[in-house]
Amino acid sequence: MTEITLAAIDMGKAYAKTFNTTDENCKQLHICQAARDCVHDLGQPNAFGVCHFTAYATANLMYYTQPSMGSGDSTKLLFEAARRGRALEDCKVLYNECNETP
Repeated sequence: MTEITLAAIDMGKAYAKTFNTTDENCKQLHICQAARDCVHDLGQPNAFGVCHFTAYATANLMYYTQPSMGSGDSTKLLFEAARRGRALEDCKVLYNECNETP
């Protein structure tokens, strides 16, 4: 599979999971974990651009399609969650207030 396909699959899973919650912390957890999975799937040197682009697109898609997203501040939090995931930070620890499984 191509890199963009793998990244889109990772982000698509996160996007689908966000429909089942209104908890902002859980949405951030899902995006963070998807970005982390993207880097893992693509390998570190190739991941940044593709994973950044797909996370950005997913966060914007969520903003425009999910009424619970609220303001642009929510989108900024998703961008930050994606950045932390790409940095391979532990998403479960960062967003431990979410009781859902990423």
